Amino acid sequence: MNSQKFLKFSFLLKCAVIVLCQNVFFFNNIKPVNAQISGVSDTVCRELVSAGFENVFVSEVEGTIVIGYENRRFRFEPKGCSEVMKIIDQVVEQDRDIMLIIFRNKIPLLFIEYNTLSFSNFISNKISSNEFFEELQVASEKPEFEKYKAVRTNRSEFKADVALGPNVSLQFGDWDRNVQSNINLIPELNTMLTKGLTLTAQALVPLYNNFLIPEQAETQIRPGIIALNQMIRLEDNVFLNASLGYFTRSRAGFDIELRKYFGEGNFSLSLNTGYTVYKSFSPKLIEYFEDDNYFTGIVSAEYRYCPYDLTFGVKAGNFLYNNIAARFDLLRQFGELKIGFFATVTKSSDFNGGFNFSIPLPPGKYMRIKYLRVRQSKDFSLEYRAKGFSKSVGTYDTGSQLYNILMEYNADFFKKRLIKELF
Repeated sequence: MNSQKFLKFSFLLKCAVIVLCQNVFFFNNIKPVNAQISGVSDTVCRELVSAGFENVFVSEVEGTIVIGYENRRFRFEPKGCSEVMKIIDQVVEQDRDIMLIIFRNKIPLLFIEYNTLSFSNFISNKISSNEFFEELQVASEKPEFEKYKAVRTNRSEFKADVALGPNVSLQFGDWDRNVQSNINLIPELNTMLTKGLTLTAQALVPLYNNFLIPEQAETQIRPGIIALNQMIRLEDNVFLNASLGYFTRSRAGFDIELRKYFGEGNFSLSLNTGYTVYKSFSPKLIEYFEDDNYFTGIVSAEYRYCPYDLTFGVKAGNFLYNNIAARFDLLRQFGELKIGFFATVTKSSDFNGGFNFSIPLPPGKYMRIKYLRVRQSKDFSLEYRAKGFSKSVGTYDTGSQLYNILMEYNADFFKKRLIKELF
């Protein structure tokens, strides 16, 4: 009887040992997988921060690796994204789904989805660029991720970026001075204070001036744009942009814009209003109407024809100096180069027109920011008007217009340029 109990006890003990060994084996197999996922996330985050990207986070949502970042290292946003994808390819194991969220001042602007195996096959020429282009998904809105929160590394707050660039004004002169010019150097400080809130401060340093009337040519070092700007992304691809401070054309006040994008950002409608007063930091000759206070109210619409990266735009309303008018724009992007033509008409049937362009300034890669960075301006822009009368259709520049900011983040444009940057 005792021997039977002993045998039964021995049998139960063996079963318990076998079950315990199986559990130990099972959990030992699971732990390295979790550790591997965490290790990959940490490595990706560390490599992106080391490369100079800011506000970086890496997490996993339902099997997809979600990576958020902000680029202030590369002049061209698609170039920055291509570098991020190459870093991920070196760290993340094959055949994983990736979601990239591109931020600007902590506001999500683009969402990119792809598979690491497809990317590796594209880089190694196993599949064509057209095949990868079809698999790559770039969207301007993704409601489930627009408010995604995660702990960020290498935060951008209070890092100061000082950009140096030229400012050129041209006008036709007399027989002695066929073309008169005013050239200034503009140091511009930009820093982010909190999500979507930025501070811009400029100084205008005169370099050369041969304007015909000396009183029209400001020759002293003086402030340029000094403004706070708050950008907010609302639901349904709607953006609110508000600026307060000192703007161009010697105007001080506030400006508010509400813009709605349709069809992946290829069509937009905008309402803009502002109130400004005259303020000058240097003595100069002005027209009789310039020192009044003015409300502005402008409605605008833009349509983008994607095959040629061509944008048609129209603005109408009460421009600066109570000028009821309309402006028509045609702009084409050639990568970072922009060339445009415009025409304006006022209520009094005064016509004007001209062209504008913007060219990138080298180099395309900037130094990393620790606390303060000095670099060249991103681009050089110039607009020529057939008539230079100061009351012609126009308005002040706040330094933070939504149309200019978001043009580079158009989903179709970004996707095409990203493929080119990956070659």
